[in-house]
Amino acid sequence: MKSWQTKSLTILVVMAGLVVIPFFASGYITRFLTAVFMYLILTQAWNLFGGYTGYISFGHVAFFGVGAYSTAICMTKLNLPFHIGLAASALVPTIVALGLSFILFKLRGHYFVMGSLAIAEVFREIVSNMTSVTEGGMGITMPLLPWEVETLNKVFYFLMLITAVVTAITVLITVRSRYGYAFRAIRDGELGASAIGINTTLYKTFSLCLSALFVGITGGIYAYWITYIEPNNVFNAQISILMLVMVYLGGRGTILGPILGASVLELLSEIFWVKFLTIHTAILGIMIVVVVLFMPGGIMELVTRGRAGISWQWFKQNLTRYKV
Repeated sequence: MKSWQTKSLTILVVMAGLVVIPFFASGYITRFLTAVFMYLILTQAWNLFGGYTGYISFGHVAFFGVGAYSTAICMTKLNLPFHIGLAASALVPTIVALGLSFILFKLRGHYFVMGSLAIAEVFREIVSNMTSVTEGGMGITMPLLPWEVETLNKVFYFLMLITAVVTAITVLITVRSRYGYAFRAIRDGELGASAIGINTTLYKTFSLCLSALFVGITGGIYAYWITYIEPNNVFNAQISILMLVMVYLGGRGTILGPILGASVLELLSEIFWVKFLTIHTAILGIMIVVVVLFMPGGIMELVTRGRAGISWQWFKQNLTRYKV
C-alpha cells in the first residue's frame, strides 16, 4: 500500500472512531474530548500566525473573548439564533484583527509580544466597563437549549470536532500555498522577504485575520457550551499561554505539532489534576521546561529523531548547549 493511501486510511479510521465515540462514551469522556477539540482549533489557529510567521502573540485570547461576547450579545440582546451569533463570532474578531494589524505590526520582537499582551488586557477592561451591552462583571447567561444533557454533550462535541477538522484543512491548504511560503519567508527573515518583493505587512495581516477568525468561532461555541461568560473567564491570559505552550510542546510551524501538543497536554493535565491535585501545575511546568530546553522542535522533533535514530551525540549536544 502506498504512503498516501496508508495516511488516508489512517485518517478515515480515526475520523470514524471520533464520530462514534460520543454514542458509547460517558458524558465525562465526551466533555473531555470536546475540550481537546477546542484546544486543537486554538493551537492550529495560533500556529498559523505565531508558528509560520514567527510573531509570538500573547493576545489571541482577545479574539476568543470577542468571539464569545459576539455570540452572547447576538443571542441575548438581539434575540438572534445561534448560527447568526456564530457568524458574528467569526466576523467581528476578524475585523478587530484587521484593525489591530495597523498598530501591532509597527512593533517587532519583544515589543510585539508585550503589545499583544496589552491588547488582550485592554479588551478585557473595555468589556468589563461596557455594562449596558456586556453586563460587565455580572456576565451574560446564554439561553438554555431544551435538550437533555446527553444530547447537549453530543451537539457541542460535534460542533467542536467539525470546526477542528475545518481549521486543520484550512491551515494545511494555506501553508502549502504561496501564502505559506510567504509566511515562512517572513519567519526566516522579514527584511530578506521584503527584499525579494514579498509584501510582508499584507501577508502578516492575512495570517492574523485568518487566525482570529477560527479563534473567534471557537469562543462563540464555547460561550454557548458553558452557557455563562464573564470578562475574567473568556479574556483569561492563561488561554493564550496554553495555546503557545501546546504549539511549542507539539512542534511550532508544523501541521501535526499543535494537534499532538494540545492532545498530550490536555490528557496529562487531566491525569495530573486527578492524581496530584495540589502539585499538578508544577509537574506540568517541569515537563514543559524539559521539552523546551532539550527538544526545541517539540514532540515532532522527537518523532523525526526516532525515525532517524536518536544518538548519544544528539543528547550530548543538547546537554552542552545548556551547560548541563
